[in-house]
Amino acid sequence: MTFNGKNLSFHPRLAAGLDLVLGLVFLWWLGQIGEWWMLMLWAALRLGLWVLLVRLAYFSGKINRWSHFLSLAVFGLGALLLLMFIEWVGAWYAVAFCFVVFPALSFWFLPAKEVEFSFEFKPYRRWRFLLSIFGLMGIGSGLLATAAFQLFYNINNAVWWVALALASTALALWWWHEYGVAWNRMMAIWLGAFFVLMFELVGILMLRPIGFLASGLILIWWWYILWLLIRFHLSPGGIIWKKQQWFLAVNAVAMILFLLLGVRWK
Repeated sequence: MTFNGKNLSFHPRLAAGLDLVLGLVFLWWLGQIGEWWMLMLWAALRLGLWVLLVRLAYFSGKINRWSHFLSLAVFGLGALLLLMFIEWVGAWYAVAFCFVVFPALSFWFLPAKEVEFSFEFKPYRRWRFLLSIFGLMGIGSGLLATAAFQLFYNINNAVWWVALALASTALALWWWHEYGVAWNRMMAIWLGAFFVLMFELVGILMLRPIGFLASGLILIWWWYILWLLIRFHLSPGGIIWKKQQWFLAVNAVAMILFLLLGVRWK
């Protein structure tokens, strides 16, 4: 921790330790909540303390601290929805562990000094990417559960359908930008195509009774494959299909096995 009279800056490891303790406190508090307004207060305080930590932790000049906060916010919303809707005890404890540990690790991976080259903060960026797609899985599971249970009877399920497709597309656009893909006409076309594909995928998941956690996993699985292929396509080198064919083949086999063995069809 450094203090020069004007700027207070936490070492990233200290920020990670503080966030770990806060994560445990907020996980305990979540189990005590019985009113909706308490849940809103819980969420507001969790976000507010992340804002404070992001503001006070040391960030290299090449790293955008508010992109870090956005990753935490997406993760936090997704983790909260998973903790609210998951019924399988083992899965709940796994998500609880992630809720406490994953945000703390995002601070732990922060470079503790000024970085000169992009490869020096690759582990940090990859961890934020993991936080974001974990959050999307939770958001997907939560919105699909909300639609199925009709928790808001005055809101048509089409609203959740469109909202999830838009959220998935917005996350894809953000992370293409994070990986250096420039905005241009071609990117706009592929962004529209990505939205259409996600819209169709969300519709399929709404119609098929495979469980909310499994639906969230399938959502991010296909999201990541589409995001990665479009990212490579938009990059100067394009897609090298010889390298991707094994990636696609392995994922196709894994997806089939998951649908046959890992999903409880109703």
